[in-house]
Amino acid sequence: MDHLYQRIRSTFPSASAWFAPAVLILLTSILYLKTLLPGMGGTGDTVKFQFIGKILGIPHAPGYPLYILLNWLFVHLPWRSVAFRANLMSAFFSILTVFVLYYLGLLIVKRKWISMSTSLLFAFSLSFWSHSVVAEVYTLNSFLLAMIFLSLIRWEETLSFRWLSLFLILYPLSFANHLTMVTLLPAILFFIASVQGRVMLKPRFLAVGLAGILATLGLYSYLFIRSFQRAPYMEHRVVDPKSFFAVLSAGQFRSSMFPFSFNQIILQRIPLFFRHLIDEWTVPLLLLAALGFLSLFKKKNKVAFLLLLSFLGQSFFILNYDIPDLDPLFIPAILILALFTGIGIETLFRLTKKFPPLMPLIIIGLILANIGMIASNYPKADRSGERKEDIRLSALFSSIPDGSIIITDNYLDKQYVYYKIFIDFPNKGLTQLEIASDEEDIRREIFHKIFWKIRTSRELQKRLFPDSYWQLSQDEVEYLFRHSPTLQKSFLAHIYLISPETKRIAVEKGLKVKEFYLRAPGLRKKFTFYQLFLL
Repeated sequence: MDHLYQRIRSTFPSASAWFAPAVLILLTSILYLKTLLPGMGGTGDTVKFQFIGKILGIPHAPGYPLYILLNWLFVHLPWRSVAFRANLMSAFFSILTVFVLYYLGLLIVKRKWISMSTSLLFAFSLSFWSHSVVAEVYTLNSFLLAMIFLSLIRWEETLSFRWLSLFLILYPLSFANHLTMVTLLPAILFFIASVQGRVMLKPRFLAVGLAGILATLGLYSYLFIRSFQRAPYMEHRVVDPKSFFAVLSAGQFRSSMFPFSFNQIILQRIPLFFRHLIDEWTVPLLLLAALGFLSLFKKKNKVAFLLLLSFLGQSFFILNYDIPDLDPLFIPAILILALFTGIGIETLFRLTKKFPPLMPLIIIGLILANIGMIASNYPKADRSGERKEDIRLSALFSSIPDGSIIITDNYLDKQYVYYKIFIDFPNKGLTQLEIASDEEDIRREIFHKIFWKIRTSRELQKRLFPDSYWQLSQDEVEYLFRHSPTLQKSFLAHIYLISPETKRIAVEKGLKVKEFYLRAPGLRKKFTFYQLFLL
């Protein structure tokens, strides 16, 4: 009987082993769901990631096939709106990240309360929290990063090839979500070489690594498949090796990479980098992280260098990438700092054993740090009240006739309109056009884009030429439309603008615009829209 009891205990961990992670999951779940963006909204990229999985489209480089396919699974959950489900996916992978981070900390620190506290600090750091409540690729990236660290550190402890195999699958797959994972490569190669370098020459290492690479290429075949299938939304068409490499290498962002001189790096970028770390993690926590690195270096120098070189690789990328929104790129660096901070707290706790009255102060300080992190970042990360644009555009789209045209002049409004066309009103036959504010002849630009839409959209051709569209070439379709005032009048009778800025541009270019108002069902508030008359 005793033998059976021992076997059961060894198979199923005790309640105390699960208490800390259960509290961790419960607390993060409650706060993430409470602050989750409830529907369509956020930045242009966020709105795009709210609809891209549903229609299996192709977003900006590098294409994010792993994220899109997982997104497709999430948006088919039978719960609330498509946008909500896409946002929920970010929260889900955030919770998994925090869970894995807890066990990573436990591997290194060996104290549950410290690992739990530093995991919570990371969970509610501003950049991570704010990207946990909207549809974005960064929380999946952080989960893969945490899993890669876990598999490597467990391999170093056990030398079990199962853990190394997990790494060899996960690391290539992570490139199907975000290319910044390449910044880990020097750290990983150094770590494997220092633990057991000869393993990299073994056939099974090469075989599993090749399997991981082939699996990643298999995911990237999605871009070819959806290009040939003419997905309804494509920022790139991937039809040959040249176009594939252009997307995979993020060619559209190349001008933003490494644009700074040495002086700019020293005088501008490094101070900006440290200001962000201080705002995100605070000076006391950064000092504890420094102490943690020194302590870890004495005990496990290989693991210390794995984390340090990974941190430096990500930092090097941040310093040399010129984009306005750097916040999410700090998430991997903050995750590594959270691990170092936990080790620093454990070191400080050991040092104060000679002075027992100080030990409760450390615990109280850690509790206050967590409370302070949540209290400070909750109002900044909270997106639960953002419904205005969703409601406003639904009022317009439910009122305008089928076949209407909506014109935008910026990336954010364009993604809003695409969401409504693809997700909420897919059967109305609506068309989106984007105009450039610096175009001299707006009327000509609109006609040019309409002609292009007609040339490339089989749905529009079917609507305009229901009896003969399948027999017409693109040139014939455009010619017939150009020379048919009746067709133009019927197609261009309902053109709408959704922002005052687009209206201003149209009026300045001499086009006739009429303002009108709509009220959303159940609301007193009126929303302003504009109708454009081209003919």
